[in-house]
Amino acid sequence: MSLLALSLVFWPVADWRGSAGNREAPGELAREAAEALRTARVSGADSQAPLTLRWASEAYAAGLFQARREELRPRWLRDHREATAEFGAAVVWAERATRVAEQSFRRARGAAGAIVAQASAGLAPLEGVEDIVWMSAGDRANLQTARRLARSASTLLAEGSHETSAERAREATALSERVREAIRRSTSRFGDQRRLVTWSAWVDETVAWSARTGRAAVVIQKDEHRLTLYEGGRVAHTYAAELGWNNVGDKRIRGDGATPEGRYFVTEMKGRGSSRYHRALLVDYPNAEDDRALADLIRSGAVPRGTRAGGLIEIHGAGGRGRDWTDGCVALTDREVEELFARVSVGTPVTIVGGLTGSGSFSRVASRLSP
Repeated sequence: MSLLALSLVFWPVADWRGSAGNREAPGELAREAAEALRTARVSGADSQAPLTLRWASEAYAAGLFQARREELRPRWLRDHREATAEFGAAVVWAERATRVAEQSFRRARGAAGAIVAQASAGLAPLEGVEDIVWMSAGDRANLQTARRLARSASTLLAEGSHETSAERAREATALSERVREAIRRSTSRFGDQRRLVTWSAWVDETVAWSARTGRAAVVIQKDEHRLTLYEGGRVAHTYAAELGWNNVGDKRIRGDGATPEGRYFVTEMKGRGSSRYHRALLVDYPNAEDDRALADLIRSGAVPRGTRAGGLIEIHGAGGRGRDWTDGCVALTDREVEELFARVSVGTPVTIVGGLTGSGSFSRVASRLSP
């Protein structure tokens, strides 16, 4: 079918073809066709509606040919009806190509927008989490990269680069999910009911001992960042406690930066000049249970033979920094450790648990990141 015949399918072309005024040079219609073609190309019709755009371009070229041919004839013999029909067809096809391209653009923008929104939603629960929970260097790097990719995806979406935007958003989502899973693994135990029952039992035994003997006992809740001093089984004082930099870990080996969890006793009272951190209460980590736990890790191959448990776990001063920073010890302010020092002695029980309520800072992170 010729372009002219194809153009007769469309009512606008039929109107132009039959109009009495179409013997005049179709200058205005030619300009309209040229503008329609430019609009189609700007809208992306080259990639989204290439066949329709080709038909429009061919009709426009045919219109130019017909118009020039008529211009070579004597004025009284000129008939621009064929040129008018071709330009009219060019307008129709170009406008259709524009509509197809714009519809495709909107669909692509919507699809990419949904992927970018998913990336942003995946990152939202991770906002500020690195200030609460210890993360490995790799996880921190992945989180920063995910945030950068998500920002770039949003910028590209606004610029109309939908495919690249969606690609970067998918990368951001994959990285953020990897980080989420790592943090879920490290924090989920603070809300685990079986662990909470075990930790509660440890604390109950410690408080009962204090009530039975009338002596002091110390309980440290890592999830709540709280040290509680009991006297005669009753709460005497509570203090904000700062932990090891690997604050969600349970100490197993030397250098892991985690504060141990277990039932310990004060073995030494370190006064001024004997501690780097004002005053300190040394506890008996590692005890027999810690040694058994490390032996199990070695037997399972989780850590190499010859790995040591570490030691020198203390409750000491120099705290009040508002963050977890020690190498596994528990830090209070100098004034608070002075108060504690005056009320405890060698042999005082020190029970360290992950948490009791399942509602501390680590538990809240775990809940926020749960599926």
